Amino acid sequence: MGTLTRYAFALGVITLSSQLLSAQQPWDWGFGHAGHIWDIATDADGYSYVVGHAYDTVGFMGVQTDPGGGFLAKVSPTGSMIWTQTFTNAIFLEIELKNDLLYATGEGETNVVVGSHSFFVDPGQGWACLVASFDTTGNDLWVNCLRSPEDISANDLDVNDAGELFIAGTGREAIYTNTDTLYLNSPWAQVLILKYAPGGSVEWITTAGCISSETFATGIACDELGAAYITGSAYDGMFVDCDSLEFGPFTMPSTSSFFLTKVDGAGDFVWLRHAFGAMATDVEYLGGNAVAVIGNFSDSTNAVGTSTLLSQTTDMFMGSFDLDGVPGWSYRSEAANDPALCGGRTLDRSPDGGLFALSSGSGSILFDGTTVNTTGHGVQVSKFAVDGTRQWTAVMEGHPDTNWFSHYGGLASDQEGRAYVAGCFNSGTPSAWLTLGTYSVTGTLNGFSLYVARTNDITEGLPEAALPDFSIYPNPTSGIIRVEGITANAQVTFTDARGRVVVPSRIAKGLFDMNGMDDGMYMIRIRDGAHDGIGRVVVMR
Repeated sequence: MGTLTRYAFALGVITLSSQLLSAQQPWDWGFGHAGHIWDIATDADGYSYVVGHAYDTVGFMGVQTDPGGGFLAKVSPTGSMIWTQTFTNAIFLEIELKNDLLYATGEGETNVVVGSHSFFVDPGQGWACLVASFDTTGNDLWVNCLRSPEDISANDLDVNDAGELFIAGTGREAIYTNTDTLYLNSPWAQVLILKYAPGGSVEWITTAGCISSETFATGIACDELGAAYITGSAYDGMFVDCDSLEFGPFTMPSTSSFFLTKVDGAGDFVWLRHAFGAMATDVEYLGGNAVAVIGNFSDSTNAVGTSTLLSQTTDMFMGSFDLDGVPGWSYRSEAANDPALCGGRTLDRSPDGGLFALSSGSGSILFDGTTVNTTGHGVQVSKFAVDGTRQWTAVMEGHPDTNWFSHYGGLASDQEGRAYVAGCFNSGTPSAWLTLGTYSVTGTLNGFSLYVARTNDITEGLPEAALPDFSIYPNPTSGIIRVEGITANAQVTFTDARGRVVVPSRIAKGLFDMNGMDDGMYMIRIRDGAHDGIGRVVVMR
């Protein structure tokens, strides 16, 4: 985690504008700026807390951040910033909210300063792992620093009702706490599972893996009884050169890559599930007797659910297990065209009882046969029932040259059933954009840029087939487009990425000349008798 923070990028200014054009508009608001956002936590009332790293002199939402550090910010339910706390040589990558307290984990180097806490990390010992707690006004309550001769990371965290904090991470060789040293006896990455007491002290550390292997824990969730569920991946073939990976008394053959395991409150392994071909990214406790996992796979796999999922490219999977490790339902989405890709990122259990899933992909993505995300490389936020039934999907679309979305984008939800998503995207194009329905983040990016957005409360579903009675081609276009299926009396309205109405020349009934338009994406609203729809067209020259 966090290796991106060691690079330098040339970033410009991003502007945001918005205009609500439809009652079914999937996004309430969004904003962006230069830098990274790694994760988001949201309370039942819609107040959000984001952690990230801004690179330019303006910082995050006008608050300058230290060049070697990150920030923690509070955002109102309407998308305005309330406060920002900045840190020196410390970047938090994951955040959780529990019982009005914030818990965060990340990394630091050299002279680390987090509020009133400071640590020295020997530059020769790699990056240290930071675990901290804050109140909802941004005050630091406690900070714990784990050190190692090599980089040590905390990839996910979860907190139970008792305030006990569980961490899933990766380390190697040795781990130094404030009082103890744990020798891992391995030069390669191993799974680390840590439990912290409510006051911030380490209760225990449990490890899994084998000597000379690369094994990573990417997600953790805890239940109401004090147990935790950890998922992750081993790199099959390339780095696993031992006969098996050890999870306490359980073993995982080196031919497998996906794992899901359970540990009890004392850190002992209870069971292990594994499979070939899948890479897990997150796990979420669903309440009752089930957990859900998400990730991606590139081959046939029975890693999740009761059926075999088939894939010829990289596709997204979700699935459930009961608390004894028995598979339940399974779900997948796939890229519509080779060599397009899609993959699952993270999960969040909504206070209203639903399950949100964050995924990303390039080109067209199929959900239950419905095609979404038809431009560039984008992000999808989907809401599921806890039985695995998909209810709706909201889409963010990127400029066709947008080539990367954060694998560690954050996802949260509020009492009204709205999803909050945060992350970063990258484009090598000097003028690029990210659109959230009629909301757009635009500007001279040419590097990494962050975003934060909220969906509205969509209980009736989204108009995923945006123009079911019409078609637009060519799309993208360098000039003239044809809107097939409209009558001569149809009302066709074009708006640009800033929500302004623009008027291309109408050559004939369904022909429009876009030559006078700037490059970018335009929304098209069509009203034609009983037919109504919203579409998009991209102008590229």
